[in-house]
Amino acid sequence: MSKKIEISAEISGSKSQKNIMMSIAKFEGINSIIIGPKKNLITIIGTADPVKILKDIRKLKILAELVSVGPESEEEEEEENEMKIVNNPCCVM
Repeated sequence: MSKKIEISAEISGSKSQKNIMMSIAKFEGINSIIIGPKKNLITIIGTADPVKILKDIRKLKILAELVSVGPESEEEEEEENEMKIVNNPCCVM
């Protein structure tokens, strides 16, 4: 199951963006990488280990911290909750 990983990092220029992108892209299980330099936020969608990704970014001498790890989208989580409510046997007469 894919998960959404958000990392806050100090992205100073295009060179650091390129280094971060190359560093993250080598991991298996990455579906997409989005780097937002204005918010200094890196969003990764995939099955890779977030701790290993964070460690690799820090090896580039870039300050980074893990913001959140969760399901790929909130809609999937809501759909799963709705399915649980629909399948609730207490409402059957």
